Amino acid sequence: MSDVEIHQVRNDADRDAAKALTWEFFEDQKAGYPDLVPNIERYIEDHRIAENLDRFGEMFEPPHGHTFLAWLGAAPVGLVKLRPYRETGGELNRMYVRPEGRGRGAGRKLVSALIATARECGHAYIHLASLRAMTTAQRVYAAHGFRYYNPPDGYRADDNDIVHMRLDLS
Repeated sequence: MSDVEIHQVRNDADRDAAKALTWEFFEDQKAGYPDLVPNIERYIEDHRIAENLDRFGEMFEPPHGHTFLAWLGAAPVGLVKLRPYRETGGELNRMYVRPEGRGRGAGRKLVSALIATARECGHAYIHLASLRAMTTAQRVYAAHGFRYYNPPDGYRADDNDIVHMRLDLS
């Protein structure tokens, strides 16, 4: 049985933990994929990550989105965000689990909580874009029913370093 618990962000301490985990997510990507650092830095700039984190409640909390934290005891060890996507969808965004949370079901529990909330919100599907090299995360998504697809107008759809996945909820 896993000792990881999942909670939505609802207070300043949670917001601070989510912001720290978001930056750790990007640092982990840079360390793990040094050849993709220019792409990762471009993404951070293009998506105005610092500005969006400064406006956390407006961007990542209801009714604009949902942020989930995985906790191992009193320590936050994981993060995932759900944002509205287009007319009827949701977007799984920036899933990250710290090394001490890996292998404990944190990623699986984060994705399960996100899917349940997406259903409650009435989303018809969940979309995500991921670095192709992030195969561990993609296995977690696939285990929840996500399938690869190629949206012609998706984020960097013509970039071989990016994959798109989708889970239909209807």
